[in-house]
Amino acid sequence: MSRSTFNRYTKGKTDVYSTHLIDILSRLHIELSEIQFISNGYSNSEEKDFLIRIKNAFEGKNIDELKYLKTSCETSYIEKSDIFYCHMASLVTVLMNRLNHIDMDITQTDLYKYLISVETWTRYELVLFNNCLFFFNLEAIQVILSRAIASLDKFNDLNPYASESFRLIVNVVITFCKHLDYSETIKYIDLLENYKLREDQLYEQFLLKLFSGIKLLILGDSNGEKNILKCIDFLDFLELDSLKMMCQGLVDAIETNIKRI
Repeated sequence: MSRSTFNRYTKGKTDVYSTHLIDILSRLHIELSEIQFISNGYSNSEEKDFLIRIKNAFEGKNIDELKYLKTSCETSYIEKSDIFYCHMASLVTVLMNRLNHIDMDITQTDLYKYLISVETWTRYELVLFNNCLFFFNLEAIQVILSRAIASLDKFNDLNPYASESFRLIVNVVITFCKHLDYSETIKYIDLLENYKLREDQLYEQFLLKLFSGIKLLILGDSNGEKNILKCIDFLDFLELDSLKMMCQGLVDAIETNIKRI
């Protein structure tokens, strides 16, 4: 890039090719995510804020807020013709039905139609799938998951993709557990055990220990119960009561169902 072109660019009089922009940022040791953050006035993008609000409303079981967000998404989609808001409206509908324990045909949603057709997955598709997979039938999960993993394997060294793809597999394991399909449960726990986690990924390390213990429990190995107990005691020590209750409930359900088999 010539000096004159660079000067015109800095004054807002011209644009540059993306390759030139990436080269400039590389020389300045600046990442694209930093530029996006700065361009948003040192704050999150509107899309990220929407996802955070949806997440907070769902975790707080705030149905009224979710209804408001759905209406906002539908309005924004009409005004901006941005498919993001169509997907978010569909996602909020899925989450509200989950909170209200309402069954739904996920295949009729815009969310499903998008995920089943998209060729290359990024974090965007991962977040969508992770939030609605509990409504998918097992066959659909396996079909979509194979496509997701194939794409996400390319990002394993890039945070946050590695940890989020790991958590996606964890949710798949839980789904197969709840459907009493323990052969598939073990298959996907094997997949978890092949992940190369960093030492600072403490939550993922904990989940790996827990589900490795669950795998042994399903296989009838007495070490499984011992390892699970250590995990539960760890949560008790950290006073993470909600997480402890969820993990203990999952283990209790598995133990009960194994006895019936």
